[in-house]
Amino acid sequence: MTISRLRGLGLVGFMLLTQACTMAQTSQKSPIPPSNQERATVRRTAMAFLNSWLVKQDLEAARQSFGPTAYQNEEMLQESCAAYIKPELKSSEDARRAGIGKFLRDFLPVPPVQRLGQVLNGKTAIEIGTQLGASLANDPKADGFVLAKLSRDQVPTSSPEAKGYLSSRLPADFYVSFVPIGSGTVYFLWTRDASVWRIMHASLVCM
Repeated sequence: MTISRLRGLGLVGFMLLTQACTMAQTSQKSPIPPSNQERATVRRTAMAFLNSWLVKQDLEAARQSFGPTAYQNEEMLQESCAAYIKPELKSSEDARRAGIGKFLRDFLPVPPVQRLGQVLNGKTAIEIGTQLGASLANDPKADGFVLAKLSRDQVPTSSPEAKGYLSSRLPADFYVSFVPIGSGTVYFLWTRDASVWRIMHASLVCM
């Protein structure tokens, strides 16, 4: 799905995000608030990924932000609006690698940009951040994207199957980054791989 096709979906995601954010405010299983050091580390890691991907357009460097669990993740890019990996190939690691590569290529800005602010939709980031409230781990206005620490029952997917699959495999501590590009929003789940934070899941926020 190209950026132009994604824009055709309209301002995606707020029905799903509202549900996730309401859960974030009311859940009895809220994660332990992150330390300032942890929050800063994940923010820097997410920012470096976005710069490698969207500004430098260095796809090899961007792929290195995906951990081994991402390539073993059968729900990777399986949202119905994504269509990057055919359902019948979801168990194929090669298909997942190809799907992630296509996903990254499809969102590259044309013409290239000099900074993230030229491609990220800051207004949408602020709106999402306002809904997430206390779960926030960054400043959406300054960064142009949203970073939050959620609990397993707040995985932002509309698919019950995906929610069950991901929830059973997520550690207690994970982050989600919502990245608004144009009129759409993509998201990434970040987990700790040894001492490094890496992406274990990516998808689109779908209506």
